[in-house]
Amino acid sequence: MSRNLTSEPIGKGILRVSVPIFCSVLINSLWLSSDVFFLGRISEASIALVTYITPCLIIGYAFIDGLSIPLTVLAGRSVGAGDEMEYFRVRNCGFVVILTSSLSLTVLAYLGLPLVRSAVNASSLFGNDSFTVYATCFILSLVPWCLRAYQSSLCAGSGYTMPSYIGSAVFISAKISLEALAWKYSELNVTTIGTATVVAMWLSVFLTGFYIRRLKVNIMPTLDPFISLETMRTIFTIALPVMAGNLLAAIEAAVTIGFLNGYGSSTMAALSLIERFRTNILFPIIAIGS
Repeated sequence: MSRNLTSEPIGKGILRVSVPIFCSVLINSLWLSSDVFFLGRISEASIALVTYITPCLIIGYAFIDGLSIPLTVLAGRSVGAGDEMEYFRVRNCGFVVILTSSLSLTVLAYLGLPLVRSAVNASSLFGNDSFTVYATCFILSLVPWCLRAYQSSLCAGSGYTMPSYIGSAVFISAKISLEALAWKYSELNVTTIGTATVVAMWLSVFLTGFYIRRLKVNIMPTLDPFISLETMRTIFTIALPVMAGNLLAAIEAAVTIGFLNGYGSSTMAALSLIERFRTNILFPIIAIGS
């Protein structure tokens, strides 16, 4: 709690907060881009898997972005005011909200997986097994993804943006390394690619946590009675409009997939490549707006 974002020029503050957000969402795009590369080593149809996960990734980003922004704002406000008790409340409430919400989202996504599999007619494109494995690994990565966002948000509010870079860089480098090792020395398949995502996400959480300990930023929740319903209400008041705006992109992607779904795996694979290009263009605007 040493660097005060509220006492510096606005432009500098915007850059300090938006650049890590941009890098984070860019690397999240590289998540699917690396999968396009390695799935393409398996088959053309496998690339289409990424197409169907794209709306899910946007929903996940909308959810995480929506909760991260209020944590950064509220933590920054308490640090700027020198109110340690308020910071503790934000820290503890943020952890409870993010953990319970991410667990709930994981359960709902898993329960809804059969409906999604049926809606996209997965068995006719690349078999139910491949789709189920790939989607399940994405679902299992939601909790560590949210925990990494919690780490980065509180650190950003305290004036430390480096943990965001560290977490994102560790994730994508570990994921690509694991996939490359499987390609070279083992069997490259949907299971190894999906598992690499889950392992890399948890690895990024732990290594970011070690780095934060070196910074001596206090982000660990405590059992002290600093849970505040008012703070939780404020978090959701800020989060819901952000989530709603970002969810429009997920709806648009889902509608596009729905219209093109009947044209076969080649068309869906091409759509996946187009989506990677389009989302990368939008990321600077998303970051500055956040």
